[in-house]
Amino acid sequence: MDTITKAKKLMITEHPFFASTIFQMKIIKDFETPEMYPMWTDGESVGYNPKVIEEWGVEKTMGVLYHEVLHLNFL
Repeated sequence: MDTITKAKKLMITEHPFFASTIFQMKIIKDFETPEMYPMWTDGESVGYNPKVIEEWGVEKTMGVLYHEVLHLNFL
């Protein structure tokens, strides 16, 4: 199981509200995303650079997923 999947599963138990949003979004591996900004959202999808996410680990990846969800919640 990859880091992004583990982070999403952990979100279910820790913060189900945010998890409900992230599970409705399309998750895209984006090898073109620069390492400086390795995760993004366009309002419908979350893209991520898999190389950087694997280095971050589950906890940090989950935190950045929260960040991306907040972009949607606060428009």
